[in-house]
Amino acid sequence: MKSVKYTIVLLLIIVFCLQLAGEERKKPTSMKELTDPRSPAYVPYPYPKKRAEIIADFKYYCEKFCGETNEYKSAFVRNFENITDKISLNLLEPHPEYRIGEIFKVKNRIARFSDDYSWLIPVMDRKGDVAMRVALHASGLFIGAGAIAEKDMTTASPEERLHFARLRKVFTEEDVKNALSESIGRTFTGNEIKKIERVAYPSAMGDYLHPVWVITMADGNIYYYIEIDDMIFSIDKKIPWKKTNQGIRPLASSLTPSWDYLPDTINDELVILTRIPRK
Repeated sequence: MKSVKYTIVLLLIIVFCLQLAGEERKKPTSMKELTDPRSPAYVPYPYPKKRAEIIADFKYYCEKFCGETNEYKSAFVRNFENITDKISLNLLEPHPEYRIGEIFKVKNRIARFSDDYSWLIPVMDRKGDVAMRVALHASGLFIGAGAIAEKDMTTASPEERLHFARLRKVFTEEDVKNALSESIGRTFTGNEIKKIERVAYPSAMGDYLHPVWVITMADGNIYYYIEIDDMIFSIDKKIPWKKTNQGIRPLASSLTPSWDYLPDTINDELVILTRIPRK
């Protein structure tokens, strides 16, 4: 795929991936910080569980840090339109143009996150497409967001529009099962699939905004569905990826020539993948 794969929508992912060397498991934010309204880490509902609580934490972030109150606003170039701020603030209106879709729990394979899961919040437009994706830590604190502006859709090439269309879709388990069946060449019964879950890696192949779908089969085999590539993968091998005594991981390129891998900083390994094209 052309360089469109790494558009500005995914800049947060790429920058995040570049920070792997020397990372450490981040300690959880204390409940004292999360519950103190004077703290920059305050959230209305620490470690939210219910949909209303997750939404309340996100909207608190919108009120506090988006738009004119955003302390980083002055850093933007003149006339720059912050599309994520625009959509976020619209959600606070009495009659918003956007709405919050189904919220998903995402398993975490990122050592920089203190918890083993995060929340993925799709924000939908009136046509039912994903206008913006938002991720919150398990604590309720904001991680990041990514959006595609309408002007990007109108000026995109046909190939780019297909790519953007995938980024604006909410994938379901049924979509993943269909992709697996088309790739393997047969239909799977319910008993053959043990578990399907969204998993975030520190990778442009699938992070907290566009998680990897991990499909665990009853026979022990594991497949991966990558939304960005619309591709099923299997495991080729796993390579140890431990830190040196200096606390630095070796460059992945020094361990594998493949670009199809998932860096698992929880298990200290690179999961090397093999593509399984559609039959």
